[in-house]
Amino acid sequence: MKRGQISLFVITGILLLILLGLAMLIPGYLQKGESLDDSSAFRFVESCLSSTAMEGLKLQGVRGGWLYDPKPQLDLGSGTAVYYDYYSGSKYAPTLQEMQQDIADYVDSHIGDCLSAKGMDSHSNVNVASSPEFVTISMSNPTTVRSGNGKVTKDEYSVQIDVPLGKIAQSADALIESITASDLNTDTRFDKTIGPYLKPQPCVGLAFMATPIMKAFNTMARFSYYFYSCDTTIWHYSQGDYNFIFAARHMRK
Repeated sequence: MKRGQISLFVITGILLLILLGLAMLIPGYLQKGESLDDSSAFRFVESCLSSTAMEGLKLQGVRGGWLYDPKPQLDLGSGTAVYYDYYSGSKYAPTLQEMQQDIADYVDSHIGDCLSAKGMDSHSNVNVASSPEFVTISMSNPTTVRSGNGKVTKDEYSVQIDVPLGKIAQSADALIESITASDLNTDTRFDKTIGPYLKPQPCVGLAFMATPIMKAFNTMARFSYYFYSCDTTIWHYSQGDYNFIFAARHMRK
C-alpha cells in the first residue's frame, strides 16, 4: 500500500472519530446549555418556579409565617414545634410584606436545584405579590429555545399559586389584635367575632380540644383553634396540603 493511501486512511479515521465525538457531545450540550431544542423548556422553567415557590410557602406556613427567622417555639414533642406569633402581650407575627420577601428569597436561592435537572442555570430576579385569594410569583430568568430555523428567548415568567396568603396574613393579624385586646381586658371584639373560647378555661392538661371557630366574616380566612394548655392556643388554617399554623400564649388572668 502506498504511503499516500495510508495517510488518507489515517485522516479519514481521525475525521470519523471527530464526527463520532461531536455526535455524542451535541445532545449533552443541548441539555446542559441554555439553548434547548424544544419550547417545553419554557414550561419546565415555569414548573420549577411554581414547585419551588410552593415548597417555600408550605415551610413558611407551618412556621407561623416566618421562613428564615422563626420566633419562640412551642415544643410539641417528637421533634414537632409550633411557632408563637403572640406571646404574653408581645406580637411576633410577620407582616405580609415580610412573608412575600421571604418567599422571593427562597425561590431565588432554591430554584437552581430544580433547573439543574435539565442542566439549566439560574440567573433569577424574583418578585412576589399577594391578592386575597392567591400568590403571584414573577421571575426574570432569560431562556433561549430553538424554534424552527431560529431561536426564541423568554425573559419573564409568572405563575399563580392557589394560596390566599393576603387573606391569611390579614386574618391572623386581626386575630392577634383581638387576642391582645382580650388579654388586656380593653375590648371584647374577639368574643363577638370569633366565639367565647378565650374566656378562662378549666385546666385540661396537654390534650387538644378541637374547637372550630363559631363565627367569622366571609372576608377572613377560616382558622380553627385548639387549647393546648390552660393558657396556650394553637391556630390552624388549612387548604389542601397547605397549612398555616401559629401558637398564642395568653396572659394569665
